[in-house]
Amino acid sequence: MTKCVNQPGYYKCELDKAKLSGLVIGSTTGMLFVIASIWKSYKLFKKKKNKELRKKFFKRNGGLLLQQQLHSSDGSIQKTKVFSSKELEKATDRFNEDRILGQGGQ
Repeated sequence: MTKCVNQPGYYKCELDKAKLSGLVIGSTTGMLFVIASIWKSYKLFKKKKNKELRKKFFKRNGGLLLQQQLHSSDGSIQKTKVFSSKELEKATDRFNEDRILGQGGQ
C-alpha cells in the first residue's frame, strides 16, 4: 500500500492509490453483501415465523371446522360469509371499542 524510498537523510513514502482504492471498494462491497445477507435471512425467518403463527391461530380459532363447513356440499349448512381483516377493520372503524355490538354505537 505504501512505497517508501530512501533519500539521503530521510525517507519519502507514498501511498499506492490504486491498491488503496481497490481495498476500499472490495471491503465496502463485502460489507454490503454481508449486511444484505443478514437482512434477507431476517426477513425469511420473520416470514416463516408469521406463517407458523397464522397456522396456530387458524387452528385455535376453529379454522378447520369453518373450512369444512365452507367446503361442505351439505344443503343444511348455510353459506357463510368470511370477511377479510381489512373488511373487518373498515367496518369496525379500526376495531373501535364503541363499535362492539350490544355496547353502544350508532
